[in-house]
Amino acid sequence: MVRRLAASTGAHLDDALALASTRVDTTDVAEALADLRAHESLDALEPALDGDEVMALLGVGPGVAVGEALAFLRALRIEEGALAPDVARARLMSWWSERERRE
Repeated sequence: MVRRLAASTGAHLDDALALASTRVDTTDVAEALADLRAHESLDALEPALDGDEVMALLGVGPGVAVGEALAFLRALRIEEGALAPDVARARLMSWWSERERRE
């Protein structure tokens, strides 16, 4: 939840938290945020691979599939935290294989 908040608010994360605290108790969120910041940077929530790497790995050109792959990787980044590039590649290939089976 905290990574999703950070991704949604970007550089305005602290302002959003301050604004929210005027309406509700944000103590739990602030504590979770501090804990997460101690372990990873919330300023860079981009996936471990970029579009060029995705296209090379999947053997595809620019298009919808690349956007879907990047959205998948971005969701992983937000839900699970930073992934090493080799882990991101393996997860992407697994996702791609499953996607092709469904089509």
